[in-house]
Amino acid sequence: MFKGGISEEQNKDWFSDYIDAGSEFLDQQSVESIERLSMHAAPRVRRRLAENACCPQAILERLSRDSDAEVRSAVAANPATPVDLVFALALDTDATVRYAMAEDASLPAGVLRLLSRDDNPYVSCRARKTLALLRRKWRRSSEYAGQIIIGFPGTGNADDADHERSA
Repeated sequence: MFKGGISEEQNKDWFSDYIDAGSEFLDQQSVESIERLSMHAAPRVRRRLAENACCPQAILERLSRDSDAEVRSAVAANPATPVDLVFALALDTDATVRYAMAEDASLPAGVLRLLSRDDNPYVSCRARKTLALLRRKWRRSSEYAGQIIIGFPGTGNADDADHERSA
């Protein structure tokens, strides 16, 4: 037996399963094949499956209850994971899952706000920093969009009068 209760035979096969779990053609595999990967003995295979945007929602739901915290974190970071499941993972009993989520700027702001009120000070602080980063990005992108609009004819700014006179 190898570390984690994996047999020698399973250890030899994990790499091909790892490749299958990350395949962009996962949706073309049989349901049985995907279910087998979701119950694989090697957590790295389950984690890879949880990261795959082609992973079926039913499998993501199963993986959200996985014994391995990194697998659950991967489910939360997957853009295909339903928002209600992401909110549920924000209440995970393992702080490492919540901390990983608090670092993820791609999560909905509501999830990050929930994590910013977490009892664990590391999680709440990290979520507040991620929200602050997002606010700065939003502010910059809004200012940039405003500059583009100001320079565009027909927006009602002072330059429009000059543009209309020259036309």
